[in-house]
Amino acid sequence: MKVNVVDAICGAGKSTSLINMINETNDNNVKYLYITPFLSEVERIKISCYKKHFKEPRIIKNRNKLMSIKELLKKGENIVSTHALFKKFTPEIINLIKEQNYILIMDEVADVVKTISITPDDLKTIMDKYVEITDNNILRWTEEEYEGKFEGYKEMIKNNRVQASIDKKGKAHALVQFFPIEIFQAFKEVYLLTYMFNCQIQKYYFDIYHTEYIYWYIKDFHLTKERQEYNEKEIKNLIKVCNISKLNAIGENRSSLSVSWFESSTDKEIEKLKNNIYNFFRNIVDLPSGKILWTTFKESKEKLKGKGYAKSFVPLNIRATNNYIDRVAIAYISNRYLNPLIKNFFINNHVSVNEDNFALSELIQLIFRSAIRNKKEILIYLPSKRMRNILQKWLDN
Repeated sequence: MKVNVVDAICGAGKSTSLINMINETNDNNVKYLYITPFLSEVERIKISCYKKHFKEPRIIKNRNKLMSIKELLKKGENIVSTHALFKKFTPEIINLIKEQNYILIMDEVADVVKTISITPDDLKTIMDKYVEITDNNILRWTEEEYEGKFEGYKEMIKNNRVQASIDKKGKAHALVQFFPIEIFQAFKEVYLLTYMFNCQIQKYYFDIYHTEYIYWYIKDFHLTKERQEYNEKEIKNLIKVCNISKLNAIGENRSSLSVSWFESSTDKEIEKLKNNIYNFFRNIVDLPSGKILWTTFKESKEKLKGKGYAKSFVPLNIRATNNYIDRVAIAYISNRYLNPLIKNFFINNHVSVNEDNFALSELIQLIFRSAIRNKKEILIYLPSKRMRNILQKWLDN
């Protein structure tokens, strides 16, 4: 399998370059499936690539979008849709893609590996009664006639999407869902548009399947294999980091503000952190809630939300939205590490991961949601010393 990677910082012209590639394709037998995070981008592709007559899956009467895209694929139409629909592709859709020789253009990485929320009792029932463990701890559903509360797990497992995490006693203690590689393999070619690809979970996921990468660069809004140096300094100069010692003292240790730190933190520590966030927004930047963002782990949100900034919360893993391009101050209250289950998933599949690089790529994804997209200066409060150091190294190249 080969993947074409177009890796460039926000604003370098990735989407425009792919639009130009599509428009300059004279072969009518070349068919495209363009997957984008934004509904607004769906409209842009339809308008910008008007010669190719891109179609969008739609809900019509008793047809849902999955049924709609099947019909479009059968007709060999050029199609533009979102990540949300792409995640639902079935074996029937995979076969249609193969038959029609589609090229996939994916704007931003997909959510290809994630943990499955399940209670210990339900996990034990499923493992004891309904599945068997195959190679690499992949689960196989054995009760074909089953109908009941585990129907959702049945569908995931039947599509070869679930791996069990096994403890030292040989018992399954968690489940990890991963995206079927067959969907990517069904395409004639794959183009992936992103930034810092080598740091991302999708890169590690592709490495499991011994993927080859062809790296493309952007020159005059066209793709080229000639190495280009992008002007990252212009954007990096807009990122200012809050270096007030009093506010940052709480994050001095390498594990401070990580998931485990929050699990064991005292009420006094939480209150201090909460006061720091308030101080940053009220006294350091003094901005209304419509100009600020803050984030932390989902489990810590209720502990930390406070007056004047509670409504400006965004999820820690937010990406692919332009809804916050007017925000100029960010409080990033976390110390990111890979989920241990996901980390072990890659280790068990003989792929090594770099957690500092992963943390950096996730942080930058959130930064790129802000006013920096409009070339405006932003200030970020990053109390974790580890995260500040990681970001500063990137800023300093």
